[in-house]
Amino acid sequence: MKINHPAPEPGRVEFLGIEFQDGTAIVDDVHPERVAALIQHGATVVAEGTRLEDLTKAVLLDIAETEGIDLPAKATKAQIIDAINAAPVPVLTEVPEA
Repeated sequence: MKINHPAPEPGRVEFLGIEFQDGTAIVDDVHPERVAALIQHGATVVAEGTRLEDLTKAVLLDIAETEGIDLPAKATKAQIIDAINAAPVPVLTEVPEA
């Protein structure tokens, strides 16, 4: 599963027992309570192999917001998926301002 840190930083960071590299962690398995804690703290958690089409519109909106993707006010699920797929992958070169 892929976990995006709520406040990504370049390099290695440990958050709630998960090691992130440049804001992202790829892990084989995480206890459901830890997943809930990560989400409560603002992390985005996507099961590896999960198709965007299989996610709810609410989860897709959360991903788009977390990734800073602008969407039309009444975007459809298909439009959100297209926007997420079209977004460039960010490369961290410095620590973001809080």
